[in-house]
Amino acid sequence: MLFNLLIVVIGINLSVYNEMIHSCGVPAIRPSIKIKHLNRIISGVSANANSWPWVVSIRFDNGTHKNHICGGSLIRAQYVLTAANCVYNKQAKHLSAVVGSHRLDEMLTPENNIGVKRVASHSKFSIRGVGDNIAILKLDKALNLSEKISTICLPPNTNEAFAFNKNAVIAGWGSTTGWSNYESVSPDLHQIQLRVMNGEPKCKIYEHFTYCAQDESENKSNICYGDAGSPMMMARRNRWFLYGIASFVTVTTDRFTCVNAEPSYFSIVPRYLRWIYSTLNAFKRKG
Repeated sequence: MLFNLLIVVIGINLSVYNEMIHSCGVPAIRPSIKIKHLNRIISGVSANANSWPWVVSIRFDNGTHKNHICGGSLIRAQYVLTAANCVYNKQAKHLSAVVGSHRLDEMLTPENNIGVKRVASHSKFSIRGVGDNIAILKLDKALNLSEKISTICLPPNTNEAFAFNKNAVIAGWGSTTGWSNYESVSPDLHQIQLRVMNGEPKCKIYEHFTYCAQDESENKSNICYGDAGSPMMMARRNRWFLYGIASFVTVTTDRFTCVNAEPSYFSIVPRYLRWIYSTLNAFKRKG
């Protein structure tokens, strides 16, 4: 029996085996938000370090600095799900994903700053539109999953309505001041809870394309610049699932500051499960 087990283990790719023995959606370090308390709205706070081990910082190399531009979610050991507007008109060679980090100012190393090999955005995405804002990054290498680096689960089915009228957690490094400059991004990973609404008048214009979510508490926390691509997470049976991808937020008429008292919008991950799996398969065929 032991001999047979050794043959099976040796016969598969080590990175695949490494991913198999880790459970998606179960962080080794407990988040400060408990699943049983998801019915409580809270304002944005700093997350426990590495408690969302699938959240990555997507960086763009402008020739001088590798600046944080968006968030993303590790869905497989070598694949990150993010928003298409994050990687629009950007070549893979100028992108990287910082994994296993809590602060944006942590030193970049070959272990935590992983290059991007390929980028696939949804074929129907338009920078002038609001729909189909989803993309997958194939990293240069499969990651060794650990306490600080693991994957989030994809939804088990295409039931979009599961998220309606429930609270979701969003984690990202976006601006905490509302301003759109790089200096305004949060130095450490923050988390907020938003209620996913359904049929609200303020959501009507975009609800066919996205989830519409808002903080119903007096604090009025919201996503902002730098949060695009970040995960909207929901709990099912003690696991965290990726139900939305931060897409866009309401801003003032001068387009400089985010409006916390208005909803924000998220690409509907269950709607794109078929596209996600077919894209992953296409990546694997191309190598």
